[in-house]
Amino acid sequence: MRTPSARTTVLTALAVAVPLGVLPASGAESSTPTGVTKQTVNGTIAVPSRFPDTASGSADRGWPGLARRLWVAASPTNGTIAWVFDVDPATYGGAFEIGGVSDRTGAADLDVFFYTEMGDAAGQTPGVTVGEYANPGPGGEKGFVPQGARKAIVYTGNGVGVSFTYTATDVAKVVLGKDALDVTVPAGATLSWVNGTGDYAFVRATPDSRGRRLFDSGSGPASGLAAGEAFSHTFGSKGTFTYETSAGPGVVRVVDGPGVGTPTG
Repeated sequence: MRTPSARTTVLTALAVAVPLGVLPASGAESSTPTGVTKQTVNGTIAVPSRFPDTASGSADRGWPGLARRLWVAASPTNGTIAWVFDVDPATYGGAFEIGGVSDRTGAADLDVFFYTEMGDAAGQTPGVTVGEYANPGPGGEKGFVPQGARKAIVYTGNGVGVSFTYTATDVAKVVLGKDALDVTVPAGATLSWVNGTGDYAFVRATPDSRGRRLFDSGSGPASGLAAGEAFSHTFGSKGTFTYETSAGPGVVRVVDGPGVGTPTG
């Protein structure tokens, strides 16, 4: 008579102890959700834009004040001292990256301003920024596309003959009933929960000591999420945030993000 192996014995025990259909999940219990790439722009910049903004007399606002006014005056000059492009609204709240930076000096530092309004060529009506990423150091930038951005200007104060690729995604998504509910995102990220359960759903943060919730999608047929609907929240600072959903509890861990400068107009 053949003696069962240890492996066979263990598998038999598991089959008896764990009913079919409720086997432990083999996938990861935590994830770092990402968005889907919605926009890609390849650009070039011939010379740096380290020039004073003659309309205001401020050298600081010449980066990219002059580039902005030059583009408004004659858009065919695009690529001379900056690269200007339309921002896809599908990327609002999503992550962007300026990468693949190459130039003749090997040390180009690219920055980007996002605008709702470009202003006029004379500088009498200033441009209105909604986001400025100008971290020092060679290479490009990473961040999140501001809500309402219509135009973006990529520029450099030291690069010559610079080429780059801008990519942007939509917001990161968690599908209720399908994806892991414990997630990690960078500060500044917008996270969207999509109801994939086929019934009404909800997403709401654990209340604080005063009973307040950081976010709450509502609950019930009157105020919850119908099948396929989404609820979003932007996490502006680091921390650990517990929450509950109709598909179970979850945790959002927010780690250091790229940050964004203060809009200056």
